[in-house]
Amino acid sequence: MFLSYTHYPKKQHLTVPFFKLTIYSFPKVHASMCSSVPDHCRAYALSDPGDQDYLLDCDHDHEDRCDRCSQLASVVAEIKETLEASNCSNDTKDELSFVIVQSKQNINAWKSHLLRSGNQDECRLDILKQLHETSVLIVLDWAMKYLPRKFRESQTDWFAKRGIPWHIAVALIRGTDSQMEMMTFVHIFHSCNKDSRTVLAILNDVFRRLKGVMPQLQSVYLRQDNAGCYHCSLSFVTARQVAEVNGLRVARMDFSDAQGGKGPCDRKAATIKSHIAVYLNSGHDIETASQILEAINSFDGVAGVHAMIYSPPTSPLRTLIKWEGVSFISNIQYDEECLRVWKTYKIGRGKLVLYSKFNCPSELSSLSK
Repeated sequence: MFLSYTHYPKKQHLTVPFFKLTIYSFPKVHASMCSSVPDHCRAYALSDPGDQDYLLDCDHDHEDRCDRCSQLASVVAEIKETLEASNCSNDTKDELSFVIVQSKQNINAWKSHLLRSGNQDECRLDILKQLHETSVLIVLDWAMKYLPRKFRESQTDWFAKRGIPWHIAVALIRGTDSQMEMMTFVHIFHSCNKDSRTVLAILNDVFRRLKGVMPQLQSVYLRQDNAGCYHCSLSFVTARQVAEVNGLRVARMDFSDAQGGKGPCDRKAATIKSHIAVYLNSGHDIETASQILEAINSFDGVAGVHAMIYSPPTSPLRTLIKWEGVSFISNIQYDEECLRVWKTYKIGRGKLVLYSKFNCPSELSSLSK
């Protein structure tokens, strides 16, 4: 990270010099798995020293320093010295000191986020390299609820609107000519709860439809964000069972850092919304799930998009699966009799968790058209 600052002289209405900070995102560019700079070494920065399963020993020393990363401490120290030497009141000094501490914490948190998101994105790149005709990468995301709109809408029509939920699943496949192909499944609901039961029912439908289109499909890689409906013990354990029902095998389940891995879903959602806007501007109203489906299928539809209206699962999953520390898991590899989990991708040997530890549900949820 490179942080530069410009010092401005005092103005008449200011009692403290004003600093303009400029921050550059160097951690995402300079970070690597092995580096002699501790701030740039992912293996050193992301290891958990309290757990050997999540610890990766480096074969090099971390004696070097990055002059740009080190500027953060010097800038903060200079700001504090200037604040102490200023003529402002004690209350103002306390308030500004609090702002300085919070700002430093926010910068460090942002720097850590860049390091984690870059490391988690390596997982996506590795999966794309090893995809073949019998495997698929599926990226899942709940799109922002669609607000009903009319072609001509009064101001009173705008108030008290309820959004229509819809879920996007983008399947990335490598075709016979080694070119990447994309297939998108859109699940539209009149109303539903965004919980793990609904997500498992969506996965069941996506697996079934993919197997019908690609009979040769064998293994599935899942990638999603850290929403509670995805990142929970019930989804972790039951996803394997859902895949086996459809004649598939879940190879991995990986989670991206915040705002760092839903690109395929966001891009497809933007394309679909643009297509819906064209249908709306042609003189139609879009106020229900049926009208959203009609808008998506209008004008010969959106290329590679398969949309359908579903009702959420009605039979509840009564099984509760408890897993201590599940919120810290970011990567899961599915083996025959156990799960191998990591806090961060490729950091440490991973922790083994047996399937026999969990009480899997006997019945799976399903959607109805």
